[in-house]
Amino acid sequence: MGLLPLVKVLVEARARVNVGDEDGFTPLMGAAASGFTEIVRFLVASGAEVDLIDEYSRTPLVWAVTKGDFAETANELLNRGANPDHMDKAEVTLLMRSALMKHPHCFVALLKAGANPSVQHQPTGKTAHDMAIESGCSALIADLMGTGLQVKHEEATIKAFVMPDKQERFLTFLSKPKTRKKLTQELGHFKWFEPRFASPIAWKVDPTLKLSDRHAQGIASVSRLLKSKGAGKTCWVISESPDVDAKELYLESALEAVFGRDMGTILSCIPGRLALYAGEDETLLLSR
Repeated sequence: MGLLPLVKVLVEARARVNVGDEDGFTPLMGAAASGFTEIVRFLVASGAEVDLIDEYSRTPLVWAVTKGDFAETANELLNRGANPDHMDKAEVTLLMRSALMKHPHCFVALLKAGANPSVQHQPTGKTAHDMAIESGCSALIADLMGTGLQVKHEEATIKAFVMPDKQERFLTFLSKPKTRKKLTQELGHFKWFEPRFASPIAWKVDPTLKLSDRHAQGIASVSRLLKSKGAGKTCWVISESPDVDAKELYLESALEAVFGRDMGTILSCIPGRLALYAGEDETLLLSR
């Protein structure tokens, strides 16, 4: 039967829909936090204010994107005029909140409603996209938006840098989670790159430094090389390591995860134009 009939009885008995508890938590916030879309719709129709805030400057929409990936409820509030760019007392936007909570469907709903993804969290300087990368849901968000981040990078990398007679085979492997390992397990000693577009990278370090400093210096050198070729702050990872495979990572974090671990990896920096291969025997710049 659900709670809606009870809510209707209370409202008909003149319960005040915009009165909250001691923290300012209103009935609409409670319904939004539970993903009760029909109750949200009824309360708004009964006069509940969609952008009323509680003690911590949280609106019903903040509660919807925080407590669950309640995209339907979020869309109901957005369609009723809720502000998609609201920021709470912690200076966290709705997009940031949905990224931090790993709620990609809410993230996409907010973007489609016009939320601004370039706003920075002032204490840290991070955007919602930065937080989505850190939480590990940026690829799913891209897929939901129809941009296909994973497919875009992986297809372009195989077609641009792998020998033509091997491309179809490897693309087939990557297209299904069950066969993906057939490719990634070969990455430690991968011999199928097109030689015209693969150049060895020397590990340039000062031999007088201690091991940890040499490691950091080598990574910094490779990072500078990639950035000089146009690499941005993030890359897409294809790797033997399940900890980083099929993820968008910050370039420096990806390099740190790759070098010194004997796990074959491809870092796609610019789809079909720039990548790095790190295997057990060699490191290659893939560029065209």
